[in-house]
Amino acid sequence: MKNIFTNRSGRADDSLVLRATAVALLVAMPLGTMAKQQAPAAAPVKAPVEAAAPTTATYGDWLVTCPPPAATGAAAACEATQTLLLEGKGPIARIAVGRLTKGGDLSFAVMLPAAVEFSAPVVLGSETTEAPGIALGWRRCIPTGCFADATPAGTMSMAWIAQTVAGRMTFVDGNGQPVALPFSFKGLVQAVAALDKR
Repeated sequence: MKNIFTNRSGRADDSLVLRATAVALLVAMPLGTMAKQQAPAAAPVKAPVEAAAPTTATYGDWLVTCPPPAATGAAAACEATQTLLLEGKGPIARIAVGRLTKGGDLSFAVMLPAAVEFSAPVVLGSETTEAPGIALGWRRCIPTGCFADATPAGTMSMAWIAQTVAGRMTFVDGNGQPVALPFSFKGLVQAVAALDKR
């Protein structure tokens, strides 16, 4: 079939072919169809959602922190923490107590400065020798600190948190020297009870 739209050189003029095709389509298309094919309206822009802040509550010398629920609505794990301060130097260690699963045994974790000896565990004990201490195994180190943790049997954990004497965390520093840091059991039973209600 011969193209009737040619330019002076005798070749088909593509721009004329395109224009003719467009005119034919516009004439054949009903007005309602053209209205439907207009560009869709831009979707409304949602305002940025502020990240929910964690909730905190203090029980004696322990701080219970619960992160906001995940986007899926799943409950996040809460923990009770106590930060140990070295006079004149600020925070030196943090103890955390929590449950990895709802109704599971209590887990204990400690964060210490990176200058520690790994040959000996961290022990969370008390000033008396009657109550057994909890030995925490080293897990990993990052530039800001080293982490140790343990999940002892439930009955031992519950007896341990109920102590009323002063606590003592012991470990060996990077120079091979034993270190003992005091901590408090005050409010820990109530903090764990609050964890269990979440």
